[in-house]
Amino acid sequence: MSYHLNVLPNFGVLEAKLDQKHIDLLYSYIKETAYPGYNFEGNTVVSHAKDNQWSLIDHDGKFENEVLKPAVNKYIETWGWPMDMKSTHFHDLSLNRFWTRITTNDQYQGLHNHQGVFSFTIWLKIPTDWKDEVEGDKAFSHPEATDFVFTYTDTMGRIRKFNYKLCPDMDGTMVVFPSDLNHMVLPGWTKPNDYRVAVAGDISLNSNFVGEKLAG
Repeated sequence: MSYHLNVLPNFGVLEAKLDQKHIDLLYSYIKETAYPGYNFEGNTVVSHAKDNQWSLIDHDGKFENEVLKPAVNKYIETWGWPMDMKSTHFHDLSLNRFWTRITTNDQYQGLHNHQGVFSFTIWLKIPTDWKDEVEGDKAFSHPEATDFVFTYTDTMGRIRKFNYKLCPDMDGTMVVFPSDLNHMVLPGWTKPNDYRVAVAGDISLNSNFVGEKLAG
């Protein structure tokens, strides 16, 4: 007897490691728009203000053109569009929202999704190691400390999780995913005075750039 395994269609998460030049570009965007009270030594945050999230400006679309568009094209080639087309024409995709979030390790982001077609998160600086967060008895009380977690339903309707176990080796990592995919960031317990630096954004349909009519 022979078997053939059919993997049912689903949408994945694209992961990429940024080049240093793009990491430096993102830090330059962060530093030029940071609230008063933020201070940096190179790409290291040495002091922060009360506000921990603000918008960034992608000058001349440099990051969008060099990083985001190739990543989104690769995503679509692999998994297709994570949405039903309900317009009369194809639309171009454009970077819509773009922001940074600088937090201490004990802060978190509750379960949420975004308003776009695709979203992305980039971990520029992870000061902690998940292995330290769950060492010893701590593994029982907070086994997912500092994890970045996606939640979704499988083909049986059961809620599943996909965890990114964060550590310094993840610095410079970008993940691209459908904006409707729920995700969260859990708090940690070690190194409470160090800063986690992340950049995120949404990629949406651009109504100013309308392409060919959809085949009907």
